[in-house]
Amino acid sequence: MNRLQWLTAAVFLFTATACSAQESPSSLSTPDGEPDASRLYAEKLREGKKLLEQKRFADAIKRFQQLLQTPLHETPNYEPNLYLAQAYCLSGDKKRGREVLSEFDCMLRIRNGETLCYKQEMPDLIPNEAISKACFETMCGEMYLDYYKNPTDDQKRIAAGLRREYAGVKAACE
Repeated sequence: MNRLQWLTAAVFLFTATACSAQESPSSLSTPDGEPDASRLYAEKLREGKKLLEQKRFADAIKRFQQLLQTPLHETPNYEPNLYLAQAYCLSGDKKRGREVLSEFDCMLRIRNGETLCYKQEMPDLIPNEAISKACFETMCGEMYLDYYKNPTDDQKRIAAGLRREYAGVKAACE
């Protein structure tokens, strides 16, 4: 590669990288420091809950399914399962609601450290066969292992709130 070709390639790579970084929603932050992507996710979750309150269950189901497809930065995306289960149960599809709720329960147990992702962690990661594939895939990436071992007080508080909400949804699904 001659010098001009090398220089052209370098300029192209720099320009492409700079442009993609400027357009990426996860790289932007609001004045209070919360990433726009996180704020948008939280807004969509609130909107889904509002759809539940308005008894617009089909719309709520779609919203929560969309949220579950949204990748989050360094945290498992499991919370919408709770509200998706509620929407299914309130819409009359209690069987599907209970299935989703069961997955959420597994995810919350892992989140709380009550269930382990792996039977053996080191030197080889041996998955816990007692948990479902969906639960494992959502909750058990290697980067999350330490996250569950020593939860902060804030994480415990959030998990306790989700456990209380779980109990209410479970009652609606019976």
